[in-house]
Amino acid sequence: MKISRTVSSLTVVGSVNEDGLDSEGSNGYMENAAREDLDFDNEGQKSATKYEVIAERLYAASSFKEYFNANSGIGCASLRMTRGTSVVYPPNNEAFRATITAFNIEVAIKMSSKFVKSVLESVPIDAKDVRLRDGTRIQILGSERHLPRARKHQWAAFVREDRTLIIWSDSVETILDFAETMQKKLAQLIWSGLPREVLEEELEKERDLESLDSKRREYMFITPLTTSLATMTVIVLLGNGIRVMLTEWYVDGDWTRFFILFTYPIIGLAIQFLPQATLVVLYTMIGPIRQLNENTMFYSGKAPRHRLSGDQLPHVTIQVPVYKESLDKVIDPTVQSIKAAITTYELQGGSANIFINDDGMQLLDARERQIRQDYYLKHSIGWVARPPHGKDGFIRGGRFKKASNMNYALNISSKVEKALEAIREPFWTADDEAAAYERVLNEVIEQDGSAWVAGNIRVGELILLLDSDSRIPEDCLLDSATEMVQNPEVAIIQHSSGVMLVVHNYWEHGIAWFTRLIYHAISITIAGGDGAAFVGHNAFLCWEAIQEVATIQDGVRKIWSENHVSEDFDMSLRLQIAGYTTRYATYSDNMFKEGVSLTVYDEVARWQKYAYGCSELIFHPLYKWPCKGPFTPLFRTFLLSNMKMHCKIGILGYIGSYYAISSSIWVTILGYFLSGYWAYAIDQVYVTNFQIFVTTVCLFTVFGNISLSVIRYRLKEMGLFAAFWDNLKWIPFFAVFFGGLSFHVSLALIAHLVGYNMRWGATAKELEESNFFREIPKIFKGYKFMYLLMLAILAGMCCLAFFVPLEWRITEPTAIIPLAIAVGTHMLLPLALNPFLMYFRY
Repeated sequence: MKISRTVSSLTVVGSVNEDGLDSEGSNGYMENAAREDLDFDNEGQKSATKYEVIAERLYAASSFKEYFNANSGIGCASLRMTRGTSVVYPPNNEAFRATITAFNIEVAIKMSSKFVKSVLESVPIDAKDVRLRDGTRIQILGSERHLPRARKHQWAAFVREDRTLIIWSDSVETILDFAETMQKKLAQLIWSGLPREVLEEELEKERDLESLDSKRREYMFITPLTTSLATMTVIVLLGNGIRVMLTEWYVDGDWTRFFILFTYPIIGLAIQFLPQATLVVLYTMIGPIRQLNENTMFYSGKAPRHRLSGDQLPHVTIQVPVYKESLDKVIDPTVQSIKAAITTYELQGGSANIFINDDGMQLLDARERQIRQDYYLKHSIGWVARPPHGKDGFIRGGRFKKASNMNYALNISSKVEKALEAIREPFWTADDEAAAYERVLNEVIEQDGSAWVAGNIRVGELILLLDSDSRIPEDCLLDSATEMVQNPEVAIIQHSSGVMLVVHNYWEHGIAWFTRLIYHAISITIAGGDGAAFVGHNAFLCWEAIQEVATIQDGVRKIWSENHVSEDFDMSLRLQIAGYTTRYATYSDNMFKEGVSLTVYDEVARWQKYAYGCSELIFHPLYKWPCKGPFTPLFRTFLLSNMKMHCKIGILGYIGSYYAISSSIWVTILGYFLSGYWAYAIDQVYVTNFQIFVTTVCLFTVFGNISLSVIRYRLKEMGLFAAFWDNLKWIPFFAVFFGGLSFHVSLALIAHLVGYNMRWGATAKELEESNFFREIPKIFKGYKFMYLLMLAILAGMCCLAFFVPLEWRITEPTAIIPLAIAVGTHMLLPLALNPFLMYFRY
């Protein structure tokens, strides 16, 4: 589906409460927005005169720079006073005033210099844009009245009718500099004097070279090889256990030991990740690493060499689900980042729109709601807001509301698109399309009855999915759009992300270091040939592909699964099962940014959510086993699909890591008693807690940090000793974190199996100030059951070491140390990793 690039992103508001501002006191954008209207209302004519003076000064400065043709009388300058009110100088240009007011821009200059006239005379009559010497493109409009449907983030448009160039900006301070820049670019274009035939030959060469990027990429076999070796290692280890049990059975004839074989599938799933990660790291230490800078089937280390341009570029919709995050501190910085990227893309010939799914709009008070709506209007943002949960029987589905929020917004957009397709005529003009869009959108809103909608909510060929606190590089849209157009089998391009720090305390720095490590490991694994991960944000999605794998839930066709907490993992599986490819890209040099969990509570909840999501992808709750069996239809389809075997094993290894973490505390408790009471009676196949502890320390703490330092040195990220120190200083932090995570992850897995409905809200994007006296009650309230269990275990260990008869005592250090460390790290997790406990002020 290719959408029109001329549909207005400003018009149409339906079912929106128009309450005015009813209170004062805020900051940032919200305060400015509140004062903007009040200033004009209270100052009256005095305020209008101020704006007129500024517009006159802009006009005078432009005239001095010869941006206007003195004889034509066409040139003018405009300035927005309030929403729906603008001033123009000279003041007799009412048509331009009306156009600019409808366009809703801060400041604009209508240039009519000889350079503008010369450029427009040299382009073909049917040209849609002017290509400047630096490769950027400026749109051409037939007449001034088409301006409200222009690509706003291009910040300029030629008007063929009166041979002018209209430029605009969000800031009065920058408009004259922008005008000077445009004048110079037009002069360069004229002075270059290249014949049109030469330009056409260059374009033809580019089109020929573009086909080189669309050749089918090669597979890499490094990760498949290490995955195979890891699987063989697991089989050998489990097989050796069977050999030991057979030997012992031959000696004593006790066959009951073979009941442990029923646990082998779970054990194999849980330990698969360990040898797999070890072999990948070992290979990266001593093997080739050039694949990290190459393009393969599932990995893009280099941007496309030859980019698409003009009409070849797809329309990109930037979709951002938000809740009640701060407009000033969270949403606005993200929007400014997006607008910079859209400007670059539109100057390159593409088109894009911002589509916000605002799940908090109908929950805000009247003043904040109006300010947010005005903000969206000012920045040409299309948005959809659904009703609150329970209002008039409306249900916000899902345990994690992001999926149902996006589904609701996409459903409204799809209804509009279907209605347009039903009435579209063969020879519609842009004006016809815009008028039909407004009419159809109002009809859809009226039929729905509860949706609040405004702006351009149509979805293009590609979707860039972001979080409310994302940052994106300015030049990201063209590369990814080119890659997806040239590779239609690719449904997702997931970009590697850097970390955006907010509060700069030791907790955030620690989790930021771990997040970078995870993306680093993902890059290495996928560059070696593994299937690409999809983390649910900072990713481009093919709209047609995700519609193809949509499912029917509760009688409604839905894109994202509302029955799974990990809707991104579910989407990735469905796309790969359907035969699509997911790809991981690193050529943006981690300029995509994401926020991390700002508190230990949020990070623990995140791990619980991921574990719960993995469990629901594989298993039905226990009460459904008698009727539906243990495994979900999605998991059975996944196992039987034609997906590459190493990809299946890699996914199973990832899922199994959550079961390995969750079982840690319970296996340690069991091992404490087995080693304490039956150390000389248990089978040789049993591996003690102390052996596991020593293996884990040697493998992860010693070998893992050394190998990571070598890898970072080989990739020229930092010096060898600097890398080693950077890894070493975080060992205590993550020893406490991962040592204390088991109980919490196991709660999520158990909750799913027993059918307990756990729910998670949106991760906090801003940190609420706190102190020791607030945090201590919060910790013991949130983790009271964990502390009760750990204190009970600790008391039991003391009793069994000192206060019971000698024959019942457990005093072996190999039995006590692992459990003591597990209990200690669990109790320390919310305390040692909470920076606010060092704040004692009231």
